[in-house]
Amino acid sequence: MTIRRLSLVAIAAALLSFPALVRANAESPAQVETEIGRKAAAEIEKTYGLADMPDQAARLTRIANELAPLTARPDVTYTCKILEREELNALSLPGGTIYFTMGLVKALESDHEMAAVLAHEIAHNVNHDSLELIKRDKRLSKQMILAVLAAVVVGEGMESDRPAGGGRRSGGVGPAEALVIGQAIKLGLLNGYTLEAERRADGDGLDTLRKSRYSPVAMLTVMEGLMRLEAGRPARELGIFQTHPYPRERVRIIEQRLTEWGIPINRRPVTKSLTATAERACAEGCEAAQITMAELAIFQPAVAIEGKSPMRRAQATAETINDLLMQNLQAYQLRLRDEGGRIIILGRGQPMIKIYPGDAEYAKISLQALAQKVMENLKAAFWRETVERRV
Repeated sequence: MTIRRLSLVAIAAALLSFPALVRANAESPAQVETEIGRKAAAEIEKTYGLADMPDQAARLTRIANELAPLTARPDVTYTCKILEREELNALSLPGGTIYFTMGLVKALESDHEMAAVLAHEIAHNVNHDSLELIKRDKRLSKQMILAVLAAVVVGEGMESDRPAGGGRRSGGVGPAEALVIGQAIKLGLLNGYTLEAERRADGDGLDTLRKSRYSPVAMLTVMEGLMRLEAGRPARELGIFQTHPYPRERVRIIEQRLTEWGIPINRRPVTKSLTATAERACAEGCEAAQITMAELAIFQPAVAIEGKSPMRRAQATAETINDLLMQNLQAYQLRLRDEGGRIIILGRGQPMIKIYPGDAEYAKISLQALAQKVMENLKAAFWRETVERRV
């Protein structure tokens, strides 16, 4: 054994005991990472198949490569693919491939939430968390683990270093080892990282989002969605698509970090949790329109006012409500102002909904009673938004 090989074994042995040193000393992805990631990708795609969603895959890839330069491994180029599975999951492979399940893509409500999941998965790649999965796999020999760690840290065992004839250089990672390690990573990733690794990826992902044009609050909304999913399903063995551990604890930590940074927790810009929409309220021949929030009918403008049809009134009112919602409007900020000929509902002190006697006549109740009913409907919509984020 050469002096160089002795030093490599010594370095790799130290890395087995100090995973943080792996993250501190690892350079940009070596060819060995790419090879192992390629083998793992082949196993995953063979088993689960890819969804025919090229536009969404391109969207994810674009966002991932916006985030990458903001991390500790800025030179990694990411490729995102979508697995044809309805479960909610995402995973990253050594070398820069990130998978989302089809179900997760459908569940995410904005580019912000996509960026949050990507920032988390990129953090796993930056932190070399897949090396931990390799070390946990009992099928892998200590020599194979040493070779992988040495290859990732100091570039040993790469394809270009192999002797002529395609054999495996002593101490390197050959095709057979890469295949076994790829299979191990596949199973390990789909079964999830440790809680410590997940917390670290949450924190690093949040830091990446804070440097980007995407909202760090999206990390919270994604984790809250996972928390609701965990609370709503029966206890059972989920197999390889089990979700990541302890979402309630992770939600608490994310909220704490956002508060420490002074970032307002306004979920609405990153989700579709509460929006107002305008629609027709009755069949042909009737002009009344309707404003809906959280699938609840809030108010029906029924008469034209100042040249605005009921539908145009509903559309303008919905736009005003949505502008205020984006400013984090809360139920306690709603007020009634009776102006005699009409009643106005204020949001954060701004006129939001204007109710006229003709609207009350259509509803067959008094103007004051209609105004109270609209207020109750609004508060019910806010309450529904709150309840949907509880477990």
